[in-house]
Amino acid sequence: MRQLSRILYFLGLIIVINGRGTVIHAQPPEVPGQTAPATQRQAEREAMERIAQVFNKPEDLKFLAVDIVGHPLDAATLTVVEQEIRRVRGNLTLEVNDISVERNPDGQTASVMVGASLKNYLLSSTQYEKLSLRHQEDKWLVVPGDPKQVFADPQVGTLLRLATLIAEPQASLQAAWQEASAASIKQLEIGLLQFLEDTNHKFTTTPETFAKDIQPYLGSDQLFYSPADKSGNMSYRLNTALIGRTFPRIQHPDTTVMVYEGHDGELSFVHNGRAVVGFADGHVMLVDQEQAKTLRWKP
Repeated sequence: MRQLSRILYFLGLIIVINGRGTVIHAQPPEVPGQTAPATQRQAEREAMERIAQVFNKPEDLKFLAVDIVGHPLDAATLTVVEQEIRRVRGNLTLEVNDISVERNPDGQTASVMVGASLKNYLLSSTQYEKLSLRHQEDKWLVVPGDPKQVFADPQVGTLLRLATLIAEPQASLQAAWQEASAASIKQLEIGLLQFLEDTNHKFTTTPETFAKDIQPYLGSDQLFYSPADKSGNMSYRLNTALIGRTFPRIQHPDTTVMVYEGHDGELSFVHNGRAVVGFADGHVMLVDQEQAKTLRWKP
């Protein structure tokens, strides 16, 4: 049970550190019908402190990967995970409210429910997420999700995303991130169109207020961030040439960019040299740098 707690605390504390490095403590894991002795609780606290130190040096992740998914990290995956930890630590705080663990009757699997509040300077959301674990060679390992489903679904919790990121080969992750970006831009465009219905079809939003303005029309604030973008900033932007215009006056909606993947008017070609672009008629497509030259930005 101690080793199971260690895995859970590692997953939680990867992102339960605020920008100053202060640990936000979680409640000890609970197993229905069992009370952890004082010595076990002390061991859990020591594990939290040690893992917090590891968090400050993401390169030490490779020594704990076996306790998460059952195998060491290759160099490429280690680099991606280190970047993700730095991005999350710098911009988000995950406050773990409670962790409960329940072993299934087969004795080889367990269900974990985590209540967490994910926050940044602009948005805040609280959700419960469920993780599954399996017992293998005297260790409890996290069961990763299907990357295409995990990264395409904004409702999937942060901990499962991170576990899947650690477990999956880079090729699988790249394909999943590409699909996730396309799905996110599609949802952002739907939210933007609903926003326009409440503003007499006029683009009254600005680059600074874009996320805040359309967030009420979305199911999750995770939609603003691409797993392929390690900048730590919002991954998807509004075409600023539309600001002040009315939607019906867009003459060529099928070729006019409305929402794009990038920063400050520049596309981010993070999907094997391609970027995701959403157009005013609602369709979404991947474009390379040559195709990007033909895009229409002014309506």
